[in-house]
Formats: sequence, structure tokens, C-alpha cells
Amino acid sequence: MPIRLRFILVANLFLAGLGVIGFIAIRDVEHASSVFSNVARDSIDQVKLSDQIRANLPDLRASELEYIMTTDPHQQPVVLQEMEVKREALRQVMDHYEFTQKMDSGVDCVSCHQIFGRYSRNHTQIMDLVSQGRNDEALAVYQASATEYSGLLSEAESFRQSQYASARSYSLQGSA
Repeated sequence: MPIRLRFILVANLFLAGLGVIGFIAIRDVEHASSVFSNVARDSIDQVKLSDQIRANLPDLRASELEYIMTTDPHQQPVVLQEMEVKREALRQVMDHYEFTQKMDSGVDCVSCHQIFGRYSRNHTQIMDLVSQGRNDEALAVYQASATEYSGLLSEAESFRQSQYASARSYSLQGSA
């Protein structure tokens, strides 16, 4: 076999092998990309929801104080409505995490739920007292609930940080 024919045969084998390796590499990159996209999307959603908990708590707390301090009978229903919207949004996020916790042991905000339950009882008590015209007592309950609020805020921040760390960990696993 002439040397030129051998050279062409070896070059063709080399190019065919290179083509197969390229095909496999592209297929694996596409698969890795889709897996990473799914993990990133799920992680970002969890981070966004944990951010909502942390963001909604101070808003709800401020609305409670505004509701207690409002003396205008026409303004009170407006403040109450705004407060209920904020409370409902927070409750939905907390319910999401409670459901997710049952499905995924990696999501852990049990203490958030416990403290949120105590905080919600205080919130309901404040609303009842204000509706009865007992604003001074409602203010006392509001001030007494500062411990639950601080604890809930601290737990929410801790949970938010754990969600950020989890998202970062998942993203680093995808790059390894």
C-alpha cells in the first residue's frame, strides 16, 4: 500500500474519530445545560420565595402599627384591607414552604412556621382589640409581640441565607 494511501486512510480515521468525539461532547453539553437550567430555575424560585418572607414581615408589622394608630374611621378599613393583603401573601408563601417541606427534606423552616403561628395569633388579637375600640390594649399586645416578630424576622433571614447557600451549592455542583 503506497504511503499516500496510508496517510489518507489515517487522516480519515482521525477525522472520523474527531467527529464522533465532537458529537458526544455536544450531546453531553446540551444535556448538562438542560439539567443546570432546571436546577437553577428551581433554586432561584426558592430564593425568591424566601426573599418574599423576609420582605413581607416588616410591611405587615408596619401595617399593624398603622392600623392601631389610625383614628379616622374611614381610613381604618383601608388600612385593614392592605394589612390583610400583606398577611395573605405571607401566609401563602409560608404554606408553600410547609408543603415543600413535606416533599423535600432539604427545605427546613420548621421554626419559621412555629414562630409565625404565634405571631399570627398576636396579629389576630390585635385586630380584634382594635375592632372593639381597645386601641391601648392592642398597642400593648403589639409591643409585647416584638419578641415573636424579632424571632420570626431572624428565622426568616436565616432561612433566606440557607436558600442562597443552597442555590449556590447547586450551581457549583453543575459546574464541577
